[in-house]
Amino acid sequence: MAYTCRVGRRHAWATAALAFLIYLATLQPSVVGGDAGELMDAALTGGVAHPPGYPLYTLLLRLFAALPGLDVGVRMNLLSALLGALACGLLAEAVTTVSRAPWAGVLAGGMFALSHRVWPHATSAEVFALNNMLTAALLALAARYAEHASFRTVALTAFCAGLALANHHTSIFVVIPVLGWMGRAFPRALLLLPLGLIPYVYLPLAARSAAAVTWGDPSTLTGLVEHVLRREYGTFQLVSAPLGEAETLRALGFFLTDTVRGVLGVGVVFAVLAMRQRRTWCRVVAGALLIDVLVFHSLVNMPLEPALLRGVQARFYQLPLLLLLALAGVGFARLRRGSAPVAVALVVIQGALNLGDVLRHRGRVVEEYGRSILRAAPPDAIVLTRGDLITNSVRYLQAAEGLRGDVRVVDQEILSRTWMRYAAQFPDVTFPGTHYHPREPGGFTMAQFVAANLPRHPIVVCGGFKEGDSSVPGLLQQWPLGICKRLHPPDVSVDFHAWLVESEQALPPVPSGPFSDESWEQVVLQDALEARHARGFLVLTHPSLPVDTATRNTLAVRLLEEAAQDPRAAPHVHKNLGIALSRLGTPEAHERMKAEFRRYLQRAPAQDPEIPAIKRAMGDL
Repeated sequence: MAYTCRVGRRHAWATAALAFLIYLATLQPSVVGGDAGELMDAALTGGVAHPPGYPLYTLLLRLFAALPGLDVGVRMNLLSALLGALACGLLAEAVTTVSRAPWAGVLAGGMFALSHRVWPHATSAEVFALNNMLTAALLALAARYAEHASFRTVALTAFCAGLALANHHTSIFVVIPVLGWMGRAFPRALLLLPLGLIPYVYLPLAARSAAAVTWGDPSTLTGLVEHVLRREYGTFQLVSAPLGEAETLRALGFFLTDTVRGVLGVGVVFAVLAMRQRRTWCRVVAGALLIDVLVFHSLVNMPLEPALLRGVQARFYQLPLLLLLALAGVGFARLRRGSAPVAVALVVIQGALNLGDVLRHRGRVVEEYGRSILRAAPPDAIVLTRGDLITNSVRYLQAAEGLRGDVRVVDQEILSRTWMRYAAQFPDVTFPGTHYHPREPGGFTMAQFVAANLPRHPIVVCGGFKEGDSSVPGLLQQWPLGICKRLHPPDVSVDFHAWLVESEQALPPVPSGPFSDESWEQVVLQDALEARHARGFLVLTHPSLPVDTATRNTLAVRLLEEAAQDPRAAPHVHKNLGIALSRLGTPEAHERMKAEFRRYLQRAPAQDPEIPAIKRAMGDL
């Protein structure tokens, strides 16, 4: 038995070492989409990330950022590679300990490491690799407890559970069943769980830094509790919004389909075989899996459309995938012959199926996106951002590279909170109230904010304005500048010819792709294409430009044709190009107009009220 255990551990950690090498070979070279930029910024500046603050991960990320050599983005992404490999090894060791079958551990750990949901997050700075590592550690400790129940094992498990809860709330789905099983024998050992929660002490300390961007106000006890419990989002919810029963069932169906793919289908069969063995460890893991699936999908309140939101939601499928593969590994151990080649074959197939997608999404797409925003911003500008992709990519570049320190990045989401601290961070910016909200006491409208600052600072808005405030669109001119728009007072005459040159220079690069519709890179692609359309659309629709009508129409056609050349351009680009062509008034332009309208109708949303008018213009009605 001891020989089997030693061999199993060698197999487990050899698998982890191989996973680490694969992660290194596919490591992201810079910031990626989602929360990565915010977490990296918080680690570099000493700020506080969005609820629950992720203090353990932020501290580890700060440690890796201080390592010598390599770009700072690579150093921070390296943390996830190490944690992901450790998760692979711990899962493999847990399965080997329970099953006494080394190749069963290789199967579970290898398939998990190279799955389509885990691999991307093991090569970029995100909290999920740490969550995977700590929950895999809980399974490994539970497997050790199943062999020999001891106070030491339970105490170590309780401490590990505290660390897991100091990183990610979803770990509670594993913490409760594991400690519920082990704690009955040694309840006093559970007193070590609070020690693992000590990283939360970091949040009130970090919140005292006026220079860093801080989410919430964890400097007070009430603020700390609200932040840790994610009350602004809804505790254990992804967003603070209700969702219908039909959408919840859709989300559950999407999860089941996605997870079956993650285990190549056969993993479900192996997991069923494990449950037939009636091992207590398997029952605990199955209980954790059931709790995760049912509770998560009863609370998840994020729609599945657009596709990006499916990708955001699918990040949370890594934990149930880990639990399912833990069971699958034990079930796989029932194969008496040929286990080694079958395990290796399944792991290789898993990697081969997902390698192409990992490589397609590897690169500096998000970094270049952020650079284009900062590059286009005028000197000493206030950049009003909206959306994680915009805000976090820019924050990362300012924190990691000190890029454009003269630009004041103001996130509209944080600006709308009563605890926002931008006044301390940007003393030369005027905030005409306690926070941005047109209907709350002490709040101010965006028009008031712009009026108070525009004479002294150029203002650029990226990602549009928050809904619910109609004070700006009719009162200010918005001229496209890359993916953003520069604001001008209504009575200011903008130098049109200078804008043509400046706006062309501000265009972001169009990434090659192709990318998954669920990815942030696809959002970058669409924003880059839309930036090209926005220039032509302004020329087409602006009420007064210092050029004659013929020149305006010709210029609008040229700019919109440039935008429509890319086959990935949105349908409305072809519609607006057709409108611009219709204004040229020539037979040739009329035929080209109909061709563009046909392209639009092929992909047009069915509810577009302009479809009948377009068909009439084409002579189809």
